[in-house]
Amino acid sequence: MTRMKHREISEIDYLHRLMDRVSDGTVRLTVNDRIIGTQRIRSRIRYTDRVWPKHILQLVHGGMIERTVNGRNIVSRAGSFFWLFPGVKHDFIFHPGTVHTVIQFTLAGKTGPEPECGFFAVENAGAVSWLFDRLQHEMQLKERSAAAVRSYLALLFLELSRIIRKPQQHAFNPAAERKIRDTIRDNVHRHPTSADLARALGLSQDYFTRVFRRTYAVSPRTHILREVMRSASFDLSGGNAVGDIAERYGYDIAAFSRLFRKVTGQSPAVFRRGHGITDNG
Repeated sequence: MTRMKHREISEIDYLHRLMDRVSDGTVRLTVNDRIIGTQRIRSRIRYTDRVWPKHILQLVHGGMIERTVNGRNIVSRAGSFFWLFPGVKHDFIFHPGTVHTVIQFTLAGKTGPEPECGFFAVENAGAVSWLFDRLQHEMQLKERSAAAVRSYLALLFLELSRIIRKPQQHAFNPAAERKIRDTIRDNVHRHPTSADLARALGLSQDYFTRVFRRTYAVSPRTHILREVMRSASFDLSGGNAVGDIAERYGYDIAAFSRLFRKVTGQSPAVFRRGHGITDNG
């Protein structure tokens, strides 16, 4: 497969665009249920000039995998995440004792340009391990929910957007980013606003918004909504009714359901069914 040449796009811009297009249905996502699961490598395995027709997501739990992609050498150890795009020629070596989880999926629709390098690589990606577990569990069910699978992948993209950002010129420093994260977390149930974040940093709202966009590649409003719905996704996996959770976050159930679907691509009720929970919330 020959990769199409597009204008260069950053990893973070690609992820944000993909989240938007999956959630609004512009892009359809399908997981290959035959290639998903955790594997333990018992002996050294080497492949050269391999090309996969699908997206490959891989989380390394132990051991080591060495790769060469487009002339770049990548070493993946425990806690590392790797995303390979379709049609990218690569070499890789599995070392004995390596344990990893693999997910394959396809995208259909107007996906737009992909990062020219052909892959994402994240060294400390433990935050996505629970999503790999949920995806693997869902795909093993006889009556799996395609919507739940899409939702878990949407949350995976969201988590990746939190951890792959690279420092940008004239962006917030790590201390400011921690302040933003803590302010959202501490006020997550009362609709934090960009004005709240600007005030926490002692900045004018106009200046804050400009620097925020350079740092996070999205508006403060979009980022806050995604963080709020990410927090709500943890609550939805518990036992409280959807209506009670919506009220906790300051929404009526219709608004909460609409916004949760906007971020994850599925309703709260469908998300809960993916966790084996049903209610009339």
